[in-house]
Amino acid sequence: MASEVPGLPDDTLERLVRLSVPQPWATATTPVRLTEAWEKLPRLHVLCSFAVAEVRARIGVVPAFRHMATEGWAYRELPGWHWPMFDQPGELAAILRDAA
Repeated sequence: MASEVPGLPDDTLERLVRLSVPQPWATATTPVRLTEAWEKLPRLHVLCSFAVAEVRARIGVVPAFRHMATEGWAYRELPGWHWPMFDQPGELAAILRDAA
């Protein structure tokens, strides 16, 4: 499995698998009530699994991507695995530091 994730040490993957727990079902089923306040905050999307062009292509097709067409979004590409904190922690930290 680690061979599918270039740069991810076997012991990191083993630890991730060993310590992972299922996501609580309530996170997908409990309604969330949002105000528009969150839309006024600066937002950063760190793209690892796909590129900015792919996000823009999905905005009109995938409802979950529609809010990414609003102002206030910044995008940074960090090609790699879905969880960069495991295979590219230094690069991810630099992106987050620069955004702060």
